[in-house]
Amino acid sequence: MAASDQHFLHLPGHHLLYGRVPKAANSSVKAALTVLIRPELRHSRQSLRQRLLHRLWPSRSWLGLSCRMDEYWERLPGAIANPVDRDTARALRGQCFSFAVVRNPFDRVLSAYNNKVIEIPDCTARLKAIGVRHGMPLPQFLACVCAASSDDLDVHVLPQSDILCLGDEPVPTWVAYAESLEDHWPFLVRKARRAGVQGLPRRLGTRNSRRGGDTADLEALLAQPELVALLRRRYAEDFRLFYPWLLDGELSVEKVRRGGPRRPRHFVP
Repeated sequence: MAASDQHFLHLPGHHLLYGRVPKAANSSVKAALTVLIRPELRHSRQSLRQRLLHRLWPSRSWLGLSCRMDEYWERLPGAIANPVDRDTARALRGQCFSFAVVRNPFDRVLSAYNNKVIEIPDCTARLKAIGVRHGMPLPQFLACVCAASSDDLDVHVLPQSDILCLGDEPVPTWVAYAESLEDHWPFLVRKARRAGVQGLPRRLGTRNSRRGGDTADLEALLAQPELVALLRRRYAEDFRLFYPWLLDGELSVEKVRRGGPRRPRHFVP
């Protein structure tokens, strides 16, 4: 059972494409996109169609949902937002400003573990299907994730290369880094404005980070060479494409969270 591959959001009224990578500032970016489409949302909210949908078929209406939820974007009118797959995104790329945000695989998988296995009482169906259980120790969780094929993985632990790439080529023109997003986001906003996309906020809101600045779990992971090697193998393409400096050698928290390039990386179509 393959997961939905509609990993991109297309905002047709703004000629914008965003590659959604869960656990890589995804909620913060989606909140910024709602600022961009605020006039369309206001018009839709006041429309008779949406009011009727919300009253009679609430499961088909976006009203009352958080923009952090995938269902919110799936239920918006197609003239405002469309989830699309990688092939469609690449076909649209020449007409759009396109970007994504990535995160180092170590922190990303720890974030998924803490949220989906420890904090939430019941794991998702896709995690259960690969043997993950609520509260299981991290090594067992990583063993389940790294033994599963990409077709079977929950999107929160799916390699970022599987989300963003066709072949060896990232679909988005610009790829920013979650570790450096305070600097990378304003750069993206300037580039978007030059491309004709007006209205993105200059700064992102508060990041939805449950771990905050705590590094204890990352330090513990990096101190276990067998787990580091396991993740380097399973997420080899993520490391090769986006974090090559983490693919070999000794690791530290500082090295992992260094953030990579000074600016978002530009992938020429």
